[in-house]
Amino acid sequence: MLLLSLFFLLGVAALSVTAAVGTNLAALSALLAAPGQFGLLLRDRHARRNLALGHATVNILRQRSGHSGLVALASPAGFVVRGGASPAMVADAASEALARLRAGERTLAVDPRSAAALLATDMGLAAAVVAVLLLTDTSGLAAAIAGLALVALVGPRLSSVLQRHLTTDAHLGSLAIRGIQIEAPSGIRGLLTLVMLGPVLVQTSDVQTAAPVDRQTPPMREMIAVENFTVR
Repeated sequence: MLLLSLFFLLGVAALSVTAAVGTNLAALSALLAAPGQFGLLLRDRHARRNLALGHATVNILRQRSGHSGLVALASPAGFVVRGGASPAMVADAASEALARLRAGERTLAVDPRSAAALLATDMGLAAAVVAVLLLTDTSGLAAAIAGLALVALVGPRLSSVLQRHLTTDAHLGSLAIRGIQIEAPSGIRGLLTLVMLGPVLVQTSDVQTAAPVDRQTPPMREMIAVENFTVR
């Protein structure tokens, strides 16, 4: 029975994350990348800063267009916005996001649909519930339902805390935007660009080092100079 409860709770956690993030192609790509993204964020401060800027950019885009299907994925070199925003829209929103984060509006760095944070918190809660059931020798439908309620209600709140203190860094330091480009398709995820507007890559660099934080620059299909866009 405990084993069944374990699979049940883990399944509920996965479904809870899917419901929060969304079910479009961009959300699917974010869910597939979530485990690797979480590991990267734990060990790389550049990626955490870029995710903070990416979340802020996506939040601004949602406010402007009402498009809830946008997601941001970070790397040491910048971040990618998936879900159908145009390069011009992303460039303008990223410029505003950078200015607002520098002005202290750090709540913009928290994304309630962040797949990496939601997956980590919900799976962690599900594992904690199962551990309690094992330690107390408790089983049954009532315990499983209580665990389900805990995951569904507490998970999103813990996700925000996790983002503020672990997966994002809204103190951007000397981070600057280098340029905006359509991400060239590569691998399986590149197939998604065949059925939706290509993911938009925002490249960043550390001004103090006068060099990109990641030496690997992805192949370019279209570059938009950031100086062509101003903060609204």
